Amino acid sequence: MSEGTGQQSANTKKQSAYAKFDHLAMVYILRGITSEEKALSAEKLANMLKVYLGEEYSSKTTGRKLKEILDIQDWRSETDPAAKEEKRRLAKVLFSLYSGKIRAAGGEHKRFYFEPCLDDASMKMLNGTVVTNSFLSQEEKRYLLSKMRYLNMLGEYGERAADKGNPDEDKPDPYDEEVLAFPGEENLFLHNTVLLEQCITAGWQVEMTYGIYDYDIDGGSIDYHERCDEAGIKKYRINPYAMFWNEGHYYLLATYDINHQPAYMKEIGTPVNFRVDRIVKISVVMQEEARGRKKVKLPVSREPIPSRLKEFFKEEDIGYDTYPADAAAFDSDMDEDEFIWVNGYRDQKQCRFDAKAYCARFPRMRISEHSNPITCRLECTPWSLQILIDTFGSVLKISESSKIHDKNELDYNGRPQTFIEAQIEQVEFENIRDFCLANPEYITPVSPRPLVNAVKEKLEKILKRYS
Repeated sequence: MSEGTGQQSANTKKQSAYAKFDHLAMVYILRGITSEEKALSAEKLANMLKVYLGEEYSSKTTGRKLKEILDIQDWRSETDPAAKEEKRRLAKVLFSLYSGKIRAAGGEHKRFYFEPCLDDASMKMLNGTVVTNSFLSQEEKRYLLSKMRYLNMLGEYGERAADKGNPDEDKPDPYDEEVLAFPGEENLFLHNTVLLEQCITAGWQVEMTYGIYDYDIDGGSIDYHERCDEAGIKKYRINPYAMFWNEGHYYLLATYDINHQPAYMKEIGTPVNFRVDRIVKISVVMQEEARGRKKVKLPVSREPIPSRLKEFFKEEDIGYDTYPADAAAFDSDMDEDEFIWVNGYRDQKQCRFDAKAYCARFPRMRISEHSNPITCRLECTPWSLQILIDTFGSVLKISESSKIHDKNELDYNGRPQTFIEAQIEQVEFENIRDFCLANPEYITPVSPRPLVNAVKEKLEKILKRYS
């Protein structure tokens, strides 16, 4: 046997030994960095596999394995009943094992990507549900969130790739094995959500940059970037108090740090709402403090909950938890968003946020500097009453309408329309005005008169734009 033949035989044996792992590595890479828009050719995938499996790995094997997987997943087109059932079972195993499918993108050359079983919106809902669940202990939340990190393959690339402030050449190479992780939007959202939840629980200030959509008239395109001011990228230093879902979005309730409040905001401690999915970067605000001869970094405590928000918070026992990092210094070798936990436990209390009551007071999420809660009456139909209950809850005072209506007005079933009035207690004026403007076909303000006039004036201005 020649030397070349012997080397080839050794390589074949090596490749045979790797074969038991190549399918796992293949799915790991596809799941980690691809999407329908960022698919990989079989050749590119084979080159990446060589990083993990050695230079002996064959690109022909990659193409064959991908074809086998696609063939199994396409079990519905199989004509032979026995083969179809076998492929169906294998497809089910693959989908369950990897939480998704491998797909082939269209185009001149075949490229492959991983399609997760849950889309971004579903992952965000799951993340938010865990963080805000009042029946889960802190340990249970951490456990579930750690599992979701694995499901999302949260890693360094996902966080660094979102840095829109860096030039393109400074961004990590998505094919570098050191940063190989899923770069999806939901990972950044999960990272921010977890960090915010920790800061809210521990009572720390945070600094963040916020995203905004902008447009290019000449190019006719929409761009998403960090919000800027005269000094460059705008940084928000805020006191976080709660996160909650409202109308399909996840919000952070906060106030600006007293020394970093915008000039246009006259009243100190005015609450503001931020969309959590629009937060691009977030970090704990740190300060140096002397501990003997050594200086250590400690988180800055947030400012007290403002008086306007206190009625929406209720202090409750949440069981025993480890001491948070305000009881110990941050390790200088750790990132600022990593936390040190002291050995030992304490009986911990936490302020529970009543999101339902808050959204009923501010149904349009608008908070003016001066509080102006009113009691109002709105006319609606039995059908549009559902809209009111979804927003304000079912504790409403209902009565017959005080207005006279044409009996020829019919409901969706062709029957004479019924009108009723609902009284809503303590809702902010601007919010209920905007709520009525958002539902003018179904809901009409009856009292107080300033509310009726404000809605009427706005509708008249809108009508002028149409004419």
